[in-house]
Amino acid sequence: MTPTDDMGGFLKVALATGIFMTGLILFDTDERALSALKVFGIGGGIIAIWSILQFLILPGTLGFGQKKFYLDSLTSFFINRNTAGTFLGLLLLALFTLAWRTLEPLEVRHIWARMTYGTGLTNNQKKQILNTSFYTLLLFATFVALMLTRSRGATAATFVALMVLAITLVLGTKKSSGQTFAKRTLWSRIRPFAVTAGAALTVMIMFSAFAGRASLRIEAAGGEDGRFCVMPFIKSAVADHFPWGSGLSSFQSVYAGYHEAACGISRVWTRAHNVYLEGLLTLGMVFIILAATFVLVFLTIFIRGMIKRKNFGFAGKLGLAALILVAIHSAIDFSLQIPGLTVSFAALLVPLATISTRPSAGRRKRQSRAS
Repeated sequence: MTPTDDMGGFLKVALATGIFMTGLILFDTDERALSALKVFGIGGGIIAIWSILQFLILPGTLGFGQKKFYLDSLTSFFINRNTAGTFLGLLLLALFTLAWRTLEPLEVRHIWARMTYGTGLTNNQKKQILNTSFYTLLLFATFVALMLTRSRGATAATFVALMVLAITLVLGTKKSSGQTFAKRTLWSRIRPFAVTAGAALTVMIMFSAFAGRASLRIEAAGGEDGRFCVMPFIKSAVADHFPWGSGLSSFQSVYAGYHEAACGISRVWTRAHNVYLEGLLTLGMVFIILAATFVLVFLTIFIRGMIKRKNFGFAGKLGLAALILVAIHSAIDFSLQIPGLTVSFAALLVPLATISTRPSAGRRKRQSRAS
């Protein structure tokens, strides 16, 4: 129905696809992929700090221009707070993983013993503590920025994804060689479960303590949110245009004929606030095929990375958590349809896919010997 607008929609899809494919070519080794992930996390953490300062000092600005919408919420470099929330949620997952990687090898007992007896820390221990502190600072800043967005969907989706990430990271903690051959005590047996419960409890406390702004919006809006009011009419449009769909960018034109005044007449619905319903309406059966292919391919990649990569298994776990976050939030918002967020999501998936699909160290040695 809207062939001229469809071309712009195809270009948005092509942009994210091009970013992902280019990234696979550029970051084709574990070292390059890990460096790309660090750049993503550190760069995003700096953006989060900048966004907090701008929101506190110059709340009426967006980037380097004037802010016209969501003046009471942090939106970073995005117009919509929900898109900013999804972006910051992905950053939070990446920084949590980077902080965990620096924290896991720390021998806390050895460090405490050296500090107690005044022998001083080694250069390696100082570097580890500095790296952990740096990533923790960026992690906390990103968490604060996420809370300031007041995005209900992004906060809830990030909470679920972070819980999954924390549990999988803790359960995959490597044992030291000394622990491997030592006699297992009661604590060594229950330690993984205790640490897992502690990590989950920490995440719950963080969100319950700081998610007050989003909670107030939930209590104020309740079930009267406009996006829930229009859902039945969108479903009717989907049923009328299935299985062929109405065209990639035709939602606004098609939905206008289904909207009822009971859901308000003060705004124009340009998106469905549900990626799945809008995809079914505009692309029909093709959307189901594309979405299922995307999910199955990346699930296979990340599960393979979690099982096969061992020391680099964090990549598969982070990728799985990122998919969960985006999948949940896409059910109540359109963040994935915003090019800036889609490009960021593609940039995050690149190093995770590279690491997850690379052969393990032992296999690479066997391949090099065979060659």
